[in-house]
Amino acid sequence: MNSDSKSDIFGEEGKRKIKELIDSFSKKISSVGSLDQEPEITREICDREEEKDSEKTQVQDNSEFQKLMFKNAKDKNNGFIVAEKKKW
Repeated sequence: MNSDSKSDIFGEEGKRKIKELIDSFSKKISSVGSLDQEPEITREICDREEEKDSEKTQVQDNSEFQKLMFKNAKDKNNGFIVAEKKKW
């Protein structure tokens, strides 16, 4: 396959449609303008409420959850799941 056939994969009609699409998009995006300032986010409440101890222990004490996690884990070692980054 030579370089001429690669550059002509869309044909003349395809090239014309692509050019129209790009021109249309360029016109629409130019009308948007630019942001003169950073968007400002204001919140009344900035911090999350901490979980109560009872909510934390609810998952920790759930032995069925633990069994399921260990069942699905590929590598286990003395009650711990061995996981490596980017090995999923």
